[in-house]
Parts: sequence; C-alpha cells; structure tokens
Amino acid sequence: MRTTAVGVRTILIDKREYQRCWRAENSERARERVRRWRAENPEKYSAHKRHRGAENAEQHRTRSRQRRARKRSVMGDFTSEQFKTLCAHFKHHCLKCGRPRRLEADHVIPLAWADRLEYKDVALNDIENVQPLCKPCNSGKRDTYVDYRTQPHRNCILHRWWRII
Repeated sequence: MRTTAVGVRTILIDKREYQRCWRAENSERARERVRRWRAENPEKYSAHKRHRGAENAEQHRTRSRQRRARKRSVMGDFTSEQFKTLCAHFKHHCLKCGRPRRLEADHVIPLAWADRLEYKDVALNDIENVQPLCKPCNSGKRDTYVDYRTQPHRNCILHRWWRII
C-alpha cells in the first residue's frame, strides 16, 4: 500500500503484488486460512475444482506429465500437438484394444525405469518413446516394456505400409 503525495487517502497499487508479498511473509497463516475455508466450504471448493478442471483439462494433463518426468529426472519432452499428431496417425484408437476412446500418453520404456543404468542417457519422455493407449490398457500395462506400435490393433492402421512418426 502506498499513500498519495497529500497523504489523505490510501491507494492500493497493484493489489496482486501486495497479496503475493503478504503470502510470502505469512505463508503458514495463508495456508491455514485456505485449509479452513476448504473445510468450511466443501461444496464450493469441489465446484471450483470441477470448473477449473473442465476449463484447463489439457493444460493440467500436460503439467502433471511434465512434473512426473521432472521428479524422476528424465530427459526429453513432448508437446500436446506432437501427441495429437501421433493419435491422428493411429486414427485416435487405442493401440492395444483398438477402441476409439480418449487416449493417454503411455511410455513404451516406462519412466519408472529411469534409474536403471542402461536408460540413464536415454530421453524416456520423448515422443519416440510414447504410444497412445486408453486408460484401462495403460493402467493394465503398468511398468512393463510392451511396444504396441510395432503391431497395433487392426483398427489403428491407416495405411498398409506405415512408419512411426
């Protein structure tokens, strides 16, 4: 907060900056305030989460995917556009079951293997290590090495002769 030259009235200059500074100086109080509000207003909080999730679903998926790779110190990165292109290449069908569902990025060589010596210098989070699978198939694969790109389900093949992007 700053005062005018006259000093009569107080003017808030850049309210967000002030709030950011206050939160930095009073981080425990701010966290407690948020916890209390969430506990007192569970329906408002869940509605807020649903609304934000619907608006930014793709951004949220991208950020969580990138964060997961960063936590494991994995090299490589791919964009949403690259993944959409890969999905279009396989006609937006799951490579394992062949169903046209919403697809997830599955890592052929799992990110969980990042600590193995043979994968230390490999870009595991690169588009060349990604295949589009639906959620049930991706969850069932777990942390095993299975490359469905070499023999995709018959519903996924666009051309008789094709290659991976």
